[in-house]
Amino acid sequence: MSQAANKYRHVKAWYAPAAFWPEFNQIKAPRLMCVPDAVPIHFSVAFATEEPSPDRRLQDFRRIQDAIEGGDKFVTYSQDVKERTLVHHFHVDPSRVTVVRHGANRLEHLIKVSGFVDNEEATDILSAMHLWTALAKAVNNTKAVWYTSRDTGFLFYASQIRPNKNVMTLLKAYHFLRRTKNLPYKLLMTGEWRESADVKSFMDEMNLHEDVLFVRGLSEKELAACYRLATLAVNPSLAEGGMPFTFTESLSVGTPVVMADIAVSREIIDDAAVADRTFFDGFDYKDVARVIREALDDVDGLRALQREFYDSKLSSRSWRQVVGEYIDALESCASSAGAK
Repeated sequence: MSQAANKYRHVKAWYAPAAFWPEFNQIKAPRLMCVPDAVPIHFSVAFATEEPSPDRRLQDFRRIQDAIEGGDKFVTYSQDVKERTLVHHFHVDPSRVTVVRHGANRLEHLIKVSGFVDNEEATDILSAMHLWTALAKAVNNTKAVWYTSRDTGFLFYASQIRPNKNVMTLLKAYHFLRRTKNLPYKLLMTGEWRESADVKSFMDEMNLHEDVLFVRGLSEKELAACYRLATLAVNPSLAEGGMPFTFTESLSVGTPVVMADIAVSREIIDDAAVADRTFFDGFDYKDVARVIREALDDVDGLRALQREFYDSKLSSRSWRQVVGEYIDALESCASSAGAK
């Protein structure tokens, strides 16, 4: 690929969407490499013991390391990844790194219904149809008989099962709430629960298969419906490249969110009142449980607070704007090389 690229001498700059290919650096032209994150740095032991194998994980990380160390210019999603990963860990000159934050991941257009006497009720009915289709994809309970709506209630976490996603802490918090507070809500998650021996063991030992469902292969409409009908969205992830999409995805369809207190999220949620009611300590399952309980005790108040912040600060940032900033970074990369 790099040899082919070098034949296109009219191309002013090249872009790599990820840092997996050190061969990208063989292109003899200005190069802009995206480094979404380098999460294994912060969870090295957990990733080393994860499938497919420790040797494969180490090999993958070394490719990332080689790609970054031989890189030209970089773009990333957050100031945290720029400073903590690229500048401090890989010793990249900060002037070579551009931060382009995510746009709002809006889902309302996938399920919103209009033209009815009560559009909100019609949207809920359509969402319920999509939800039932999603529940049919449950991988740990093929007899998902519980009905979910705004009346019965469920918590929702859309994520893969990976070390940084912190699924175990959420399960412990949920089990704690069920045991000590008689929490009436179910928990719906995405991903393959059997990929983690710890998750599988906990689910089996605590007999959670009737209350916690893992679904896979959701369509965009099914995902939007899960967010729409959830009482509360939860994201306990301990490390991401940018603020988790959960916040804008969930609020775009009217559902409030609680999340782990991590630097990439603090960059975006800079309102103290919103942060105070949104964040929990992702390392402490009892604090996760506390914030979930407080959110459920005042769902409407939390929704109103977060929705105002979402509407005023986040909803207007489109992915068209994001693309424009990437193009600006590429043009800057090309022009700075031409000035040398």
